[in-house]
Amino acid sequence: MGHGIAVTRLQMVMAMSAIANNGWLMRPMLMKRLEDRDGYIAVQYEPQRVRQVVSDTAARQMVQALKTVVSTEGTAAKAALTNYTVAGKTGTAQKAVVGGYSTTRFVTSFIGFFPADNPELCISVTMDEPKEGHYGGDTAAPVFKQIADRAASYLNIRPEDNVQPAPETPAAAEDARVIRTAAARSQ
Repeated sequence: MGHGIAVTRLQMVMAMSAIANNGWLMRPMLMKRLEDRDGYIAVQYEPQRVRQVVSDTAARQMVQALKTVVSTEGTAAKAALTNYTVAGKTGTAQKAVVGGYSTTRFVTSFIGFFPADNPELCISVTMDEPKEGHYGGDTAAPVFKQIADRAASYLNIRPEDNVQPAPETPAAAEDARVIRTAAARSQ
């Protein structure tokens, strides 16, 4: 189940980004450039490949599998975006306690990238003992969606063509059911 395996969020983002980058592990960059007070670029950093950690074929297969996680049948339907296909993975881990693992304390997560077939951005959301639920798809995935929507707008990431609409949330589905029922009664 992976409860006993620990990696940093940066290591997780690097691994997921390697899948997004056709199997190539990239050196992490915290900034693209440094500018002086007058706006002149003092230093410019370029992406650097470290090594290929999985084959291109395996990476493409993983992307296809990770897309299903964000489908209506997946564990992270709440991470789906309206204008982009997302590839991602949920995480739900019981916290370690004396003698084993807690049944009431969890760390949840969702990590994903988009557009899935031509990635621009990888985002990781981790929640320590979330108050509302304990599955990554219910807690961290909606936060990923909020961050991704705002980041896509801010970074001006071009929307994809022919993206399937984001799935309805249970609340939206219930609202639609109530409206359909009320409409049927009024006829």
